[in-house]
Amino acid sequence: MTRNDRNAANVPVPAWLGWKRNIFYAALAAIVSAVFIYQLTRPESLLGGMLGWELERIDDASREGAAAPPGSITWAGLFAQLERKMPSLPDARPRAGTAQLIYAVDAVQRGKLSATDAVARLAPAEDAATFNLVARLAYAWLRDRAEANADPSPSPTASPSGNSPPPPSTSSASPPSSTPLARYDSISRILDVQPPATTATLYNDTLHDAWRDVLKTAIRRQDVIASCVRNYRHFDIREHYAALPTIHATFTALARELHTAGHLAQAETIRQWLDRAYMGLIDNERDYATRLLAAELLTDVRAADFYTAAPHHHRPSKLRDEFHARATVIDLVDLYKAPIGSNAATSNRLYWFVTCIELAAVAAGFLAVILCRCLMAMFRIRPFPSSAGLSRTEVHGGPDAIQWWILILVPFIIYYCIPQSPFLLKQIGSSEGFVVRLGFEVAFSAVFVVAAASWLSGARSGLSIATYTAIISSILFVLSLEPDRRLWPVLRTLDFGFGVAPVVGSLLLLVVITCTVLTTATRRVTFAVAARAWLVGACLTFAAYRQQHAFDREFQETLANSIAVKNLRGLGAANPMNGDVQPQQFP
Repeated sequence: MTRNDRNAANVPVPAWLGWKRNIFYAALAAIVSAVFIYQLTRPESLLGGMLGWELERIDDASREGAAAPPGSITWAGLFAQLERKMPSLPDARPRAGTAQLIYAVDAVQRGKLSATDAVARLAPAEDAATFNLVARLAYAWLRDRAEANADPSPSPTASPSGNSPPPPSTSSASPPSSTPLARYDSISRILDVQPPATTATLYNDTLHDAWRDVLKTAIRRQDVIASCVRNYRHFDIREHYAALPTIHATFTALARELHTAGHLAQAETIRQWLDRAYMGLIDNERDYATRLLAAELLTDVRAADFYTAAPHHHRPSKLRDEFHARATVIDLVDLYKAPIGSNAATSNRLYWFVTCIELAAVAAGFLAVILCRCLMAMFRIRPFPSSAGLSRTEVHGGPDAIQWWILILVPFIIYYCIPQSPFLLKQIGSSEGFVVRLGFEVAFSAVFVVAAASWLSGARSGLSIATYTAIISSILFVLSLEPDRRLWPVLRTLDFGFGVAPVVGSLLLLVVITCTVLTTATRRVTFAVAARAWLVGACLTFAAYRQQHAFDREFQETLANSIAVKNLRGLGAANPMNGDVQPQQFP
C-alpha cells in the first residue's frame, strides 16, 4: 500500500498535514502577498518612482493627444497652467529681462547674434532688470563686445579666390578695443549707474516653485517632481552655465590688463563687481550646480595670485571642496542628481527596498514549489522514485516547533545575515543582473524547501534525495553571491540571442521542476512545508516593505519641506566658513 492509499486503510493523518489547515495558511499567504504586490506596484511607490510610472501616464496621454480620455493630464496642459501663472509671479519683468540678456551673451559668443544688434534691442531688458547685478554684467559684456566690433581697424583684404575672408573670431576672452581704461569707463557707466544694483540672481527659484506647484497636481512623488523640475525646461534660465564663464573670462582679462597698465583701483573694482555677483548667486539661488559654478568663479576672483597666475589656473578652495562634499550624496531616483536632505533616510529606504525584494524572491520560491505540486496533481504525475510505506514524519506525528522554525527561517536568515546582503544594492543600475540574481534566489528557496520536505519524509531514499537537493540549493546560493566579474562571463555563454535573463530563468525553472518531481515527499508534506514557509515569507516581506515605506515617506517629506535647500544654503554666508565666503573688500 502506498502512502497515497493510506486514507483507504483509515490511517490517521497528523493534524499538521491536514489539507484544511495548510490551505488556510496558503490562503493567508496569498492575501498578504496580494496586498504587498498592490502597494509595491502603485505609481506613487518607490518602485513606481524608479520606473517612472507617473511620468509614463502623462507621456501616454500626451502622445494620444485629442484621442486621450477626457480629464487626462498632458504635458501641454501642465505647461499651459505654468504660462498662466507666470505673469503673476514676483519679479516677472526683471526675470524676463535677465533671461534675454543671458541668452544674448551666449548667442553672441556662439556667433548666432550680433553684439551691436543685441545692445540695440536689449536696452529695455536692461532697464527692466536694472537692480540685478548679473543682468548689468551681461549687458556690459554685450556693450563691450559691440564697441570692440565697431572699433575702426584695417579692413581685411579679399582672398585671391574672390571670396570674403571669414569674420574675426569672437571667442577671445579680451576683444580688441582702444585701451583697457576706455573699456573700463564704458562698462562702469553701466555697472555703477544710479540707482545701484541691489541683488544678483537669475530669478529661477520662483519659477521652479511655480512649476513644482503645477506638477503636484499630476505627480505625487516629490523626488519625481524634483527630477521634472530639472529635466523639463519651463522657461527657466539655463544659458548662464555658458554665459557666466564667458563674462568672467572677458572681465578678469580686462582687470589683469588694467593692473599691468598701472590702473590698480580700476582692476580691483572689476574684481569687486564679480565678487558681489557670485556671492549673490550663492546666496539667492537654490540650484546646486549654479552655486557650484559661482563658487568656482569666486575662487578665481579671490585668489591671492590673481594677477600672476595663468587664467583658469586650478586652485585649492575650501568653498569648492565643501560644495563637492555636499554633492557626493546623490538620490538615485533623481536623474539630474539633485542633492538630498538626509543621507540616512535615503540609504535606509534603499536598503529596506532591496531587503523586501530579496524576501519576496525567497517567498516566491516557496510558491513555485506549491504550483509545481499542483500541476503534478492535475496531470497525475507521480513523484519519482515513489516509495511505499508511511514517512517518518507521518508516523511520529510531524516535526517539533524547533525543527519547523529552523526549516522555514534558514533561507531568510542566510540571505539577510551574510556580509554581502543585500547584494542587489550593487545591481541597482543593471536590470539584467537584478533579474538574474533574483532568479537564483527564487530557485534556491524552491530547491531548499524540496530538500526540507524530503528530509522530513525520510522514507527509503528520502534522505539521499534530500542530500542531493541540498547540494543543488547550496550551488544556487553560491552562484547568487558570485561577483559579476566571474559570474557574468560564464552566463554570457548562455546567451543564444534571447538575452541572459530568459535563458538563465528557463534553466533555473527546469532545475526546480526536476527537483520537485524527483522528491520522495508526499504532496501533503511538501504542501505543508511550502505553505508555512510561504506564509512566513509573505509576512516578513510585507513587514520589510512597510519599513521601507516609512523611510520613503520620511524622504518625501524632507523634499516637500525643502530641507535639502536649507542644508545647501548653509554653504552661503551663514556658514562656519565665514572667512571664505563672506563678501570681500579688496585693497
